[in-house]
Amino acid sequence: MTETATSESRHSALDAISAEIAASATPVREICARHGVPWQSFYAHARREGLALRRPVKGASGLALIGQFKAVVQTAIAKLAAAPEPAAAKFDAARRLHTDTLARLIKMEKDETTRANRQRRKRRTIFAARRAELTRRLDEITRGPNPDVEAAAAG
Repeated sequence: MTETATSESRHSALDAISAEIAASATPVREICARHGVPWQSFYAHARREGLALRRPVKGASGLALIGQFKAVVQTAIAKLAAAPEPAAAKFDAARRLHTDTLARLIKMEKDETTRANRQRRKRRTIFAARRAELTRRLDEITRGPNPDVEAAAAG
């Protein structure tokens, strides 16, 4: 088999993987294994070709999932609101349920943002402490030990 034929068969396998990914919810790694193509190669190919890839749900942040779910709920609420009058009365309970769900999602989003901000502040504090320690060490190397700092650390 020539190099061109190998390249063409590999490219067709990558195209088949792309089509299967677009048509199913099967994990990318599983599809790639079925076609005998390393998943890393497929992702490299996808980046080169500019293909849109599914975002993994497992790795998605809480805010991303909340945002997606919120969009679905808002669409459902809009459809209920646009329904003819008898249907609107019929689905009044469903509308309340969706509205309640949306309120809960907004609260979840706020809580997730607060949690993320706390984690960011915590990391900043740790980084600030590491930076201060590094500065102290660099000063010690360049100027020698500072007796005032050493005494304060010991005391």
